[in-house]
Amino acid sequence: MPQFKKYKLGELYDVSSGLSKPREEFGFGHPFVTFKDVFYNYFLPKKLSELANTNEKEIKSCSVKKGDIFLTRTSETMNELGMSSVALKDYPNATFNGFSKRLRLKEDVDVQIDPVFIGYLFRTNEIRNQIDMHASMTTRASLNSTAINSIEISIPDIKYQIPIGNILKCLDDKIELNRRTNQTLEQIAESLFKKYFVDDIDPENLPNEWTNDKIGNNVETILGGTPSTKNEEFWNNGNIPWINSGKANEFRIVEPTTYITEKALKHSNTKLLPKRTTIIAITGATMGQISRLEIDSCANQSIIGILESEKIPSEFIYFWLKENLMEILSHATGGAQQHINKNNINDTIVIVPDKDLIIQFSKLIKPVFEKISLNCFENLKLQKIRDSLLPKLMSGEIEINATHKELVN
Repeated sequence: MPQFKKYKLGELYDVSSGLSKPREEFGFGHPFVTFKDVFYNYFLPKKLSELANTNEKEIKSCSVKKGDIFLTRTSETMNELGMSSVALKDYPNATFNGFSKRLRLKEDVDVQIDPVFIGYLFRTNEIRNQIDMHASMTTRASLNSTAINSIEISIPDIKYQIPIGNILKCLDDKIELNRRTNQTLEQIAESLFKKYFVDDIDPENLPNEWTNDKIGNNVETILGGTPSTKNEEFWNNGNIPWINSGKANEFRIVEPTTYITEKALKHSNTKLLPKRTTIIAITGATMGQISRLEIDSCANQSIIGILESEKIPSEFIYFWLKENLMEILSHATGGAQQHINKNNINDTIVIVPDKDLIIQFSKLIKPVFEKISLNCFENLKLQKIRDSLLPKLMSGEIEINATHKELVN
């Protein structure tokens, strides 16, 4: 069984702040670690998602090296705070954003730390709970360097860190393979949609039996709702899935945000949306995000569900909404908190093809969507296995043979 040593982060790491640059300095220049790169990934993506116009001084002071840990340091909510991502390689000329902190192992520290192991350790409940304890909340949630330095971690010898990290990374590699497969399948399906219903189609001169009509005349749209949070009977021991607008960021929705009770469904303005429903977030930072339910679920008032009908199947609706998103968003109103509404969606024109072509398209696309759904559910299962394994490996409940680097039992 491995022995653990406890350290405060301030004993092991130097903490540095990132760059805050104006919007016009992005889109060109050198690789840049964004808030999303950190928030959504245990490990930084092989290719960073953004470029920033940075100079030599900035690149030197805010560099990104193998083993660096990045923590989200400020956000609107506490649960988005202190999310970690670790660099598994050097990123030449890269810098990182001012909404994150960088932790870099001190040069004079005589402790070996495996970047893969530490990437998983920082996402455990033990570390997340400490972050909640040390964070502060005024107008925004924040995590300063003093708080980070106070967080304690327990780590075994490097000979145990490496096999633990390897076991968990194998699961993540399978998850990533499924994600890439899904991206490819989605691209294939979208190409077929455009071939059938977008490319070379003249809305003013449609084929016979095709029509131009408002989408609201052909499908039902449903605005979500939130049961009163003051009524415990709406939330305690619920069994009906319910999602908030943050879930619209997910490629497919296979797990709810939480659960509500049957009483909440009966006595509030939220409604159950069937699986295969396309959803769109209609307000705030997530406005315009589109996803698809793979489970029956209710949703909050920042989400509109677009249900399939006999005329228009869900696969068509999904790609139609993506194709017409900019048109719908052009009708957004409001100041800092922009929003769209049901009428903006219902009044958007859809080209309704003839029935035979719709049937033909659905036969081609449904198996693709079913495979995507299966991969998403498999990833959810793998993620839960991964998240449950680390504490068991750390506690010795599951033993690691450090010499042979294999799972013993």
